[in-house]
Amino acid sequence: LALQLVIEHSDVVARAVIVSASPGIAGEPARQARRDEDERRARRLEAQGLEPFLEDWYRLPLFAPLREHPEFPAVLERRRRNDPRLLARSLRAMGAGSQRSLWDDLDGVRAPLHFLAGERDPKFTALALDAVARCPRGEAVILRGRGHALVEEDPAAVAGETAGFLADH
Repeated sequence: LALQLVIEHSDVVARAVIVSASPGIAGEPARQARRDEDERRARRLEAQGLEPFLEDWYRLPLFAPLREHPEFPAVLERRRRNDPRLLARSLRAMGAGSQRSLWDDLDGVRAPLHFLAGERDPKFTALALDAVARCPRGEAVILRGRGHALVEEDPAAVAGETAGFLADH
């Protein structure tokens, strides 16, 4: 969403930090497959509630570093306070398959972009590096020893990288 805001409202956004994110899923078949997957997850949330969803969600390889983190029980407890109906709605309306791909727009971004990714998150590290290669003023920072959930795993590092980036620009 932050990246889309930069692209569509460059007059308002002077710079942005993009954390563990992607410019989207390229190609309609891949986006449709993701929408189908998100629809299955949404229906399961509505039918079975939050706990089975959270068990499956945090079993995804993407979250292995977070599961190992000492703060994971607190993160999970916060997630249990979510409303499953609203999460289902979010999956349908804001899932990666529902968002448009921004890959073709990256070369036109003039604002400085700071992509953060975790070293233990190879998919989003590769996405960040690919995005930076297409952005005239993009830079990537890979946080060592961290995974996908950077804000939960190392909020101080994310805050420090963000503050440093904003101070430099």
